[in-house]
Amino acid sequence: MYPHADRENHVGALTMCMRTERIIIVFVDAFRCVVKVTAPCIIGELCHNEVDRLNMLLTKQIKESPDAVLRAQLQRALDYVTRRPFSFTLLRAVRVDIKLPVTICALCVTNVLLWIEFMHFVL
Repeated sequence: MYPHADRENHVGALTMCMRTERIIIVFVDAFRCVVKVTAPCIIGELCHNEVDRLNMLLTKQIKESPDAVLRAQLQRALDYVTRRPFSFTLLRAVRVDIKLPVTICALCVTNVLLWIEFMHFVL
């Protein structure tokens, strides 16, 4: 009946498919960025938890060990671990732990709010 109507529906469906594809690509890219930022933080936190478990294990072994020489060595290892606490840092300034992504998000939100305020400010 109307040859152009079928063609317009086809073009509309194709455009909708392309929009959906773009949205998926944007979400995948955003997910990759989030993983890139949070992966070192999560790994650092997991390592920190392992060090805490090591401290508890050393303390437990010191209490339960009947051998004085072994207790002295375990105490030496525990002293070393407590005097040199585990931490990942960037340029010896920023600790890489699970709080870092939250801090980055808070900084971005604050930045956006400041920009909105300055946009409405008229000299």
